[in-house]
Amino acid sequence: MKKTELLVLLSTLSLCFLFADAVSQGGYQAYCGNYIRHPGERIHCSKIHRPVCGTDGKTYNNRCEFCRVAWEMQGKLGYKHEGKC
Repeated sequence: MKKTELLVLLSTLSLCFLFADAVSQGGYQAYCGNYIRHPGERIHCSKIHRPVCGTDGKTYNNRCEFCRVAWEMQGKLGYKHEGKC
């Protein structure tokens, strides 16, 4: 592998790790961007079980359930990782 290709690969991997770390540091807004919330409306979630761990140490049934609570808490709840806490 040429030095240039290696440098590009390492740079790309570094950016991926930096982005993942930013989301895991509690960036619920980045993690929950697909769940549009209108003032006064509740987010309706499916019952699909794909656990998500919040920074409060609680396991949420899925990403949508986590995001519903995160929006309600207005930034006091962050995303920790996929899976059970």
